[in-house]
This record gives sequence, C-alpha cells and structure tokens, in this order.
Amino acid sequence: MVPMPPFKKEAEPRALHRGQTFFAGPLAQQPEMHLQNNFQLSTNAADLTETPSVDASAIGSSGISTTTNLEEDSKLTVISPESNDIETEAAFSEDDDDVAKDVKSEELTDDDDDLPLSKVRLKEKPIPEKIDLPASISDSFETFVTKRNSFTWEAFLLDFRTLPASALDEAQLNYVISNTHLILRETLPQQNIFTDSKTDEKNLAKSISYPLFGLFRFLYENDDKSKKPFQTLLSEICERMPEIGYLLLYFMKVHVKLQTRKNSQQATQFKTPIYRLLCEASGEKVDDCLARDLDLLEKESTIIFLWLLPDIYREFKSTAINNSELLRITLRCIDAKNLRDLIYYVAQGKLTLFKQDGLIDCLRESLVYETFEQLSLWQLVQAHDVPLKCLQDILPELESSSHPEALSYMLLWLKNEEPTNELIRLLLSRETKSRGDPFVTSALRFWCQRGEEKLSEIIASLLTSKYPSSSPNKRKRLTKGSSAMSSLPSADQVLSHLEHYRRSCRHGTGTGLYVYDTMQRALQAAYTHSNESTKKAI
Repeated sequence: MVPMPPFKKEAEPRALHRGQTFFAGPLAQQPEMHLQNNFQLSTNAADLTETPSVDASAIGSSGISTTTNLEEDSKLTVISPESNDIETEAAFSEDDDDVAKDVKSEELTDDDDDLPLSKVRLKEKPIPEKIDLPASISDSFETFVTKRNSFTWEAFLLDFRTLPASALDEAQLNYVISNTHLILRETLPQQNIFTDSKTDEKNLAKSISYPLFGLFRFLYENDDKSKKPFQTLLSEICERMPEIGYLLLYFMKVHVKLQTRKNSQQATQFKTPIYRLLCEASGEKVDDCLARDLDLLEKESTIIFLWLLPDIYREFKSTAINNSELLRITLRCIDAKNLRDLIYYVAQGKLTLFKQDGLIDCLRESLVYETFEQLSLWQLVQAHDVPLKCLQDILPELESSSHPEALSYMLLWLKNEEPTNELIRLLLSRETKSRGDPFVTSALRFWCQRGEEKLSEIIASLLTSKYPSSSPNKRKRLTKGSSAMSSLPSADQVLSHLEHYRRSCRHGTGTGLYVYDTMQRALQAAYTHSNESTKKAI
C-alpha cells in the first residue's frame, strides 16, 4: 500500500473555506469566486509538488479525488480522507438549481434582439385560442389559416360576406378578426413591399399577390352591399392596419395598369368607391383619409407617392385639387427633377393641381413654407396658366421682409400685364414704408416705360376719388358709396407712394408721369385738402 502524501495542515482550512465561499455566496459573485478558486488551487498544487510522486491509480483507490479544472457551472470537490466524517456537501441544492434555471431562462428570453422575428411576433401577438365557427365558414376559414394565401383568403371572404349577424356571436367574430389581422400582418413583407419596376408586369403582379391585396381584389369584384359581420371585419382591419389606405391606392394603380395591358380594348376603371368604403369603415371623411394616407405613403416611399400623384388628382378631383394639405406633402418631398416632371405632367394635361376658384387661399397658406417649396409652388401655378386676376387680391398682404418669394413672382407676373384700375388700386393699397416700397416703385417704373399717359390717368382718377366734390349732390352720392370706397387706399397712401417714386427717378427719367393735366389737377386737389404735414411731405 502506497503511503499517503503529507498535506500541509494550512491547506485544509483553505480548501474548506474555498468550497464554502463558492457555494454559499450569491450567484452574482460567481466570476469573482472563480478567480479566487483558481488562485487557491494553484497554491495547493504548489504544495503538492513538494512531495514525492505517487501512482495515480493508487491515489484513486485510496479515495482521494482532486479537481483542478474549474468551469463556471461545474461543481468543485476537494475531499481529503480526514474530511470523510465532515458534512461538507459541495453541491447546489434543488432550490438553487431552480433559481439558476429561472435566471438563465430570463436571460435567454428577455432580449428580443436575439430572437427570430417570427418568435418576437408570437410573443407580442399570441395566437388566439381556437373557437368553433358556423359550418358555412368553418372549412374555408381553417383552410385560410393553414395556407395563408390570397386564393384561400378570397374564398373565405366569399363565404363570410353574406353571413348574417345572427350567425356569429361576439366571441366567434373576435376570433375571426384576430386571426385575420394576424395573418394579414405577418404575410406582408417587412421591406420593399412596393415593386422596384413600374413597367415589368411580373414584378407588378407579385407586389399585389399578398393576402391583404386579396381583400382589395375581392372588393373590386364584389361591390354590392355586404352584411354587418363583413363590415365589422373591414372596420377592424382599417383600425389595426394604418397603412391599408395607401396600399389600396397602390393596388388600384397596379391593378388597372395590369388589366389594361391584358385587354387594351376594355378600359379598367379606377374604382374610387372602394376607397370611400374604407373611409366609411374607419369612420373618417375622405378628405382626412386621403391626406393621412398620402402622408404615410410619402414617408414610406417618395417614388411611389409621385407615381400615384396624377391618378390621385384625376380620380379624387373634388378632394385633391386646391387641397393645401396634399400640396404641402408634395412640395416637401420633391427636388428639382421631381418638379420638372410635375411641370411636364401639367403641360401634357396629365396633372391638374389647381383651379382658379380658391387658389388664392392656397397661396396665403404657402407663405410660411420653406423657400424651395414656395418657389416650386409658384412655378407650378405658372404652369397652369392661371390669370393674374385670380391672384392679385394677395398684393396688399405681401410684406417685403417676410414674403420675398411671392413678391418676386408677382412682380414678374405684373411685368407681363397692362395696368388696370383694380390692379393699381391693390398695388397702392400696400403699406408704405419710410424708405418706400421697392415693389411698387419697380412696377410703376416698367409701366411708365410702356405707357406713361395711361398710368397717369389711372392714378389721377384714384387720387381724385379720395376728395369731396364741390357739388353737394356729388358729395351725397359719394357718401352713399362710402362703404365701397372704404377698401380703396387712403389719399396719404397714394401720395406717399407717388413721392417715393419721384425720389427714385434720376435725371428726370420717369417724371413724365406727373406732367399730364389729369395728374396735375389731382395733385392740386390733394394739396388743397391735405393737412400741413402732408403738404410739407409732397
């Protein structure tokens, strides 16, 4: 029998202390205990190397077991013969095992980033518990749930559409709605739902092959009134899937394009009533739905938004034309090339953004837009050949410091027009500044170059109308019409603009405006009826 190698006495309490510390301490301290144990094991190993070598088999037969490779989740046992009678069981208890399993399980499942997308969806949207359905829809619904394609979905809708409200209780209807929403959502691609090519028929057809588009196709082919359960299903889908509106618009564009190519002899209609049906199902007005859906579409894909734009303005004329919200969505996303394409569409008659009535309201709202947005808007307005009379009422409202974009385009517009009584009235109604109004001065200057006499007569007539006539009857008539004249510029405004224009004239150029008899009489009347401060100013 091989004698036992002598262990140093001080090694035994260290080994016992090590085992107690490792297994009795909290789990959160395992890495620190691991480092301490490695250090102590190396110390014990050094002590053992001082003794003579012994046969490993002999040591094993004498009941000694040494473990020198320590792993994070393994047990450490260092047992000496003298410790056989000591109860030092170096192992986890059953409770500790359960706690460790729970902690590990939480670590594995709490981080959704480490899980596949399908499992994350299942965690967020558990599959509803199965409920028995009426026989008329049970088979088709189960087939749809199993196969999850457009064909089985449309087959179910065909059965479900005519189902009366009495055939389903609330639990059954909720079961159908929950499963339907889950499948429609999960079968949509997470990226690139739209086609990359607007001309390739195969790609176009593939982009509308998902079950959600099967709903649109079903509505296209079955446009008569449906029963209440179907309407409820449609309302819930609209509420739970905000993108359904612009996906329907995209579907109609692609569907019409594909059907027209298949049968060029028969034009396929862009069925706007289907979109209105969705608006009714969501409980909103068409104007609000269209603005919201196009806003979402533009944020999702500017390319598809601009592709659909001519169709939107053609099919939803009453809603889209002169719509400030749609206009702002369009202006915020375009660049110079997009603007060029829109102008091409307008010139070709494929796109109409404005009509004359109400356009000025769009222009008023656009005064707060970014510079490029305003410049783009004015170019689009010009492309529509809108007459100046539809825009001239905005002249007194434009400020030199705040609205440079609008003033620039309006001045270019005025340059191509002949002066009229109304145009001069609006122009001289602009607020006068201490240094004059360069906009008014510029307009008067280029009109003077083309026809001083006509311009002089118009201004003189306007100025004369501001003063009472010597005839009592005429004075009375003016009093009766005073409400109509209240909108005219005041005499001081007219005189102030004329004075600033005179000061802008160099070496006598442009002063011919004042030499005509009608202007001289008007200025004399103004001088006679003006107060001292005005007389000094003029």
